[in-house]
Amino acid sequence: MIDIEKRRYFVEKLVSFDLQKTRATTGLVTITIVGIILVMIFGGLFYRPLVSVGEKSLNELKLPLINM
Repeated sequence: MIDIEKRRYFVEKLVSFDLQKTRATTGLVTITIVGIILVMIFGGLFYRPLVSVGEKSLNELKLPLINM
């Protein structure tokens, strides 16, 4: 019976460690995505006039009917 309890304890530790790694990975991915979104927002707000495609700026390339 002691061997079964040791194995159960070992498996519980493995499951706990796996859950911690899962939480850490999920947090890291979430922080990375939020960081990328913030950089895109910052770039859009402050550097929009500097971005152009060829001779035209992005504002001139909007579709007139749907204003995109």
